[in-house]
Amino acid sequence: MSENNVTLENKDPFTVLVIKPNKIQHIDWNSQNYLNDIVSGAYCEYTMIEPSKYIETIGDILEVSKDKNKVVDVKLISETYVSDTHNMIMEIMFVIHEEDGDGEEPNEFAMLLDVNNNKLFGNVIVMCTLISNNDNEMKFINTTPEIVRNMLYSRANTKVITYDADEESYKEVEVMGPLDRFADDFFSENRYRIKKKELTFLKHNINVWYTEDKYGTLDTFGNILPDISRVDKMIVFSMWSEEYRHNLTMKEFDMIRFLSKKLNSYDVDDEVMKEETDALGRKIIKNKYKILHKFYNMKK
Repeated sequence: MSENNVTLENKDPFTVLVIKPNKIQHIDWNSQNYLNDIVSGAYCEYTMIEPSKYIETIGDILEVSKDKNKVVDVKLISETYVSDTHNMIMEIMFVIHEEDGDGEEPNEFAMLLDVNNNKLFGNVIVMCTLISNNDNEMKFINTTPEIVRNMLYSRANTKVITYDADEESYKEVEVMGPLDRFADDFFSENRYRIKKKELTFLKHNINVWYTEDKYGTLDTFGNILPDISRVDKMIVFSMWSEEYRHNLTMKEFDMIRFLSKKLNSYDVDDEVMKEETDALGRKIIKNKYKILHKFYNMKK
């Protein structure tokens, strides 16, 4: 880890989750208390960090101070739409090890949190950053058992948007497990007539599954679907990766539907995505929420 100073926007202490080496495979994931149990196990230490001692504290936790040759990596494991003004990212920080862990004990809970298929050993740190959708504000916030639990819950129970022409209504619903199973119930006897479309919209991966009917509704999703599409039922969802589905909120859906009629291209050009730093010298995070709000504020 670099000894260079890191400038933080935080003035007050904040909490990170330090995960000690552990094994959790024996814990019954069918238990109603499973999520509460794994985020509050003896291996979880919610540790306060003074901003002025950030580098020193991180180095001590990861035991980098003892071995200057250790290489530390940081990976994004979650993005959450919080409100019109902010989104939150969750990251893990860990020492890179060889396949066998260099003699360190495995960290199974950290590997459960990770979405990058890393083999993790020794101590691992989880931290949360609140990011403004409208300016360059970025602050660490307290990482709590509730935040970690909610992240795991939302990973298994993702938000999708549905539309039903009979009810003439859009809904934000939680779907647990495979979407195919939910779609079979939702589309019912029309499940074999589902049309599918996938596209990238301002860094959002968007998937649309829909059925049509001569009495269906026009203009259900802006310019995303053909003008002539009379939609009977529709599911709109987002993917984090090929393996993980992501949450799509009604607020995001409404902005995407609005912008689809305002933009000639849904791609984000290199000029917008070029690397920039803020007044504190930090790299500005330009995630999908920030980009969506940037274009929405320009066009509304």
